[in-house]
Amino acid sequence: GETVLVLRHAARAIELAGASSDRLEAGLLQYLAEAKSNDPAVGDGANLYRERVKTRLPAPERAGAGHAAARLVASQTKVELAGYEMQDTEGGVEVTDRRTGRCYQVSISVIRPARGRIEVTLGGSGPPAGPPARRPAALSLEHLPERHQHVVRRELVRTITQTWFSKRDLDSLASGARDLRGLAQLALADAVGELTGNTSKDSIERVSDLIDLVDLLGLVVSFEAQTRFYRARASLSGSDAARLAPLAERLGFVTP
Repeated sequence: GETVLVLRHAARAIELAGASSDRLEAGLLQYLAEAKSNDPAVGDGANLYRERVKTRLPAPERAGAGHAAARLVASQTKVELAGYEMQDTEGGVEVTDRRTGRCYQVSISVIRPARGRIEVTLGGSGPPAGPPARRPAALSLEHLPERHQHVVRRELVRTITQTWFSKRDLDSLASGARDLRGLAQLALADAVGELTGNTSKDSIERVSDLIDLVDLLGLVVSFEAQTRFYRARASLSGSDAARLAPLAERLGFVTP
């Protein structure tokens, strides 16, 4: 709501204060503690600040993480952010605030364990010659700035569809005759159904990638895909069924 938005602006102003930021934040929290909410679950303004505002990553860290992720999966695409200038460094990204000139050395690691997934680990941020200010944290795609999210998600989706969709499906997408969301669900259901007679590494990888695609598109796994998986796993012997364990939980099944 509006209150959270105002507090985010205050947090950003404190962040720009540099060495005085801790003192300013302490003063703000003392003031907010006196603002009691009508909702007992919220408590007071200080609690709201800690739970709804400070859980967000500092903007320079988000910018650095987004830059590193986009560079990994879409190196030919340049993504600019109006407020920051970014430069790759050994083990991270140097982020410079265009307004204040302040530099942050963001320690970041990005890997791509699958066609449709990236793993971003943030080591922290600090002055170029100083230690990181935060402990390592694993980030999701949603933590990145929206521009970087769009570039990364688009490339992950493109890679999966180019790998596993038929030429006919790709042509129908290009012409607008078919919808990507619908095709993704059909492709996943078909791939899961084929596990009945084939639990090879490639078959499992195909299903895993298509689950990633469904997730990237903001969808939930269809009941049809779940039903086909249940039947496929039930038809297999113990060792073959065990090979499907990594997929079971991702498809919504409880694993022993």
